[in-house]
Amino acid sequence: MFNFRPDNGKDSSGAVSYKLIITALLLPHQNPSTGGRSESLDTIIEESGAKGPARESAIKAARNRPSPSTGAEPEFFRSIQKPEVPDAAFNYSPPDLTPSPISIYHHAFARFKEKMNTPSDALQFTVEELMRAKEFIYVSLDVYNNEEERHAALQDIEFVGLPSLWTRVYIPTATTTVELDGSCYVTVPELSRHRIYVAYLELNNGLGEGGSDPSNQVQLDYVQGVSLPSCDAIRDKSCCPAFLVAVSGRHLEVWGAVTAEKFFFEPLAHTFLGPKPEAMGMERNNMEEGILEVAKVLQALREGVTELKEHYRGIPTSFGSAPGSVSRSEGKSVRGRPAVQRDVDNHAGMFPSWNRFVEGNETRRIRYVRRLTDDYSKPIFLAQMYSDDVITEVVVKFTKRYCKEAHKLLADHGLAPKLFCAEYEGPGSEVRELLDGPGMWIIVMEYISDAEQESEDEPLNPKHKENLQKAVKLLHEKDFVFGDLRHPNILFRGSEVFLVDFDWCGLAGKVRYPVNIRMTGTGWHEDVGPYKFMTKAHDEYRLAELFKPRYE
Repeated sequence: MFNFRPDNGKDSSGAVSYKLIITALLLPHQNPSTGGRSESLDTIIEESGAKGPARESAIKAARNRPSPSTGAEPEFFRSIQKPEVPDAAFNYSPPDLTPSPISIYHHAFARFKEKMNTPSDALQFTVEELMRAKEFIYVSLDVYNNEEERHAALQDIEFVGLPSLWTRVYIPTATTTVELDGSCYVTVPELSRHRIYVAYLELNNGLGEGGSDPSNQVQLDYVQGVSLPSCDAIRDKSCCPAFLVAVSGRHLEVWGAVTAEKFFFEPLAHTFLGPKPEAMGMERNNMEEGILEVAKVLQALREGVTELKEHYRGIPTSFGSAPGSVSRSEGKSVRGRPAVQRDVDNHAGMFPSWNRFVEGNETRRIRYVRRLTDDYSKPIFLAQMYSDDVITEVVVKFTKRYCKEAHKLLADHGLAPKLFCAEYEGPGSEVRELLDGPGMWIIVMEYISDAEQESEDEPLNPKHKENLQKAVKLLHEKDFVFGDLRHPNILFRGSEVFLVDFDWCGLAGKVRYPVNIRMTGTGWHEDVGPYKFMTKAHDEYRLAELFKPRYE
């Protein structure tokens, strides 16, 4: 039986884990304006590069915002939370603003999530940590007349390793003043004479009070804070990672934030500052469980803040050559043709921090060029892979689950892009050099620049049908199901056919469809649905749908 994921990730039943996979990918694109004709990936890259750097547009727009307290008011917040707004917060609200996983940009977030998924009984806490967690809960459970009273009570708590956490801070901008209810910061004179904030905190007196959601407000604090001109040198070399803490009465939220092409935010913890709902068989009372949970959040936050401080302090010495970049690549040819040039506006902070893997005794380095899709929820990048003096263009993909064995099976028969790396890279490696894993699968695969994607209105030619049937037959003979046999996951080069995107793939009858599968717009088998098991019959049905003649 195949184990598609490590023990700490998802298994073949479909449970989800984050894995880091590197593969060579053929990613075609269909442009509606061309009447359905196929386009090569090279054309798409040229067009996307001509649109201008999204990151600088976001920074410029953010500098003209009103204060975060005004921006977080529901009416104004709704007006800016749209994909077409350059400085919108990609925070899942609405779902069109789904970000890339932020742990691919800095592994501190992966480690935070790993700790939050660890049972409290498996962790060690000092007496002081438990006492401060208890104090935090008791202060939060009290009733206050207003936010000022609550803030004053929180200021009296000496959080372990987080001194002066709830001390107010005022940050002047060109148009307003950003007022934080608390913060953590580091100073790096070589980078900036100003503070670099690694944690932003916002508070209101309770749910429904204050006129806005503190989690929205703290995100806008971050947007304006990292957009300051004093942060220009930092943004050139960093994704500007930070933790965001929002407290609304008895409710605590922790978010992670990075600045890539856009402002990306991801929820990391949502905790009730009080007793946990009692579960049957608990050896401790519900308040004890609540204290342990809050102690875990505070410990994870302290460790994350410490790691981000180290990140910023290390920028002046470690970024002579930006992470993910290799200076010797400029102008060199890639296997007989000119190398894809990196946009001059693409800064190091825009790309994932993961930039190397080991194959045999050789370390291969990755230099990112640009994102391959304008859907920011899909972290797929064009990159150059360096091995000795050979430069190979590859696609790097990060995903929660992946069927490495099925991809390799088809790649060995020329029916999928060549696979260079497909591994789960977690954040807890004991080897210091490998501590940058995002807690996901990383796929590195061949980049096929001249591959195309046929329109759904165009009939498949006989050779394409033959190769698709061969691919499905090979998978089914090994008891795999592909699950997502749709046009976007099929690439063509002449008579060749390549299947891509093995995220859903797994063992027949054991792997499940995603819970949020989109059922409209695709001719699915009648038994396909959210969280249902995949079967070979579903693949055969989709194959028949692909082979149906199309009419105008």
